[in-house]
Amino acid sequence: MRLSSNSFLALGMGATFALTLVQGCADETEEDDATSSSSSGVPTTSSSGMMTTSSGMGGMTASSSSSSSSSSSAGGMAGAGGSGGMMASGGMGGMMASGGMGGMMASGGMGGMMAAGGMGGMGGMGGSGGAGMAPNGLLITEIMYNPDSNEDWEWIEVHNGTNLAINMAGWVLDDGNNNQLAQPNIAAGTVPAGGTAVLYNADVMTDWATGWPGVAVSIPVTNWESLNNGGDKVGLWDSYAMYSVANENVDHNLAVVTVDYDDAAMWPADDGLASIYLKALNLDPAMGASWELSINGTANAFISTAVGTNGGMDIASPGLLP
Repeated sequence: MRLSSNSFLALGMGATFALTLVQGCADETEEDDATSSSSSGVPTTSSSGMMTTSSGMGGMTASSSSSSSSSSSAGGMAGAGGSGGMMASGGMGGMMASGGMGGMMASGGMGGMMAAGGMGGMGGMGGSGGAGMAPNGLLITEIMYNPDSNEDWEWIEVHNGTNLAINMAGWVLDDGNNNQLAQPNIAAGTVPAGGTAVLYNADVMTDWATGWPGVAVSIPVTNWESLNNGGDKVGLWDSYAMYSVANENVDHNLAVVTVDYDDAAMWPADDGLASIYLKALNLDPAMGASWELSINGTANAFISTAVGTNGGMDIASPGLLP
């Protein structure tokens, strides 16, 4: 066998390492082939530190004695379970590590750029954002749950805190009731990067722009579930598959963002006219003290225009942050 003490493009622990031979390789000579057959017929070389290696440190594409990929290499470029591997599975600091710490696209890792379930990952739309900014940067910033007008004039405002637009086509908006929707209720709509959008009941689509003039981005929602005046959950899911999980329409555990509001304790008292709004983007929306009741002429709030079933008495600031 030909043994090498250096691996190609080793990351982390694989820069320099000791060569060791596995049992059975001692009698082989340098005239042997660069690759030999493993116990399961998969091409491999030495079990330590080889260019195609098993359980070595710094291997380029590690493989065990019985498979084509190692589960214990450290620093391998494509090693499974390596530490610092380029595409290591389970490694520490791997570029595309699965389960690793700090991997660029780590699954379950800590600090991965697009970690799924990891700590500090930037990617992944799913998961409740009940406290603070949701994982994808979406935030519910205003809720009109008890307008003076007909309940068809309920709506919510969302803010996109990222530098990328959020396409809401195929999303679901629902409250915390027991009636699960049969399909997504947002057909189209985009929240601009760094901007806001108002999601409103599609039943008033004809009169919406007159009732609340000047809203830059309005997104109609079909099959709107009426929000409870005495407290409720309101959430958004980025796919029907996430929303349709058993009891999810009640629990909101998989919602991209959700707010469990109330009208008692620390929450603003309902006056049957005005919306409640998040006083600042850095406040915790799960805390009632973070919200304020809209007052005409304060924090960009104004009175709606009478049209259709809108009585012209609602007070809010749709599309306008305080």
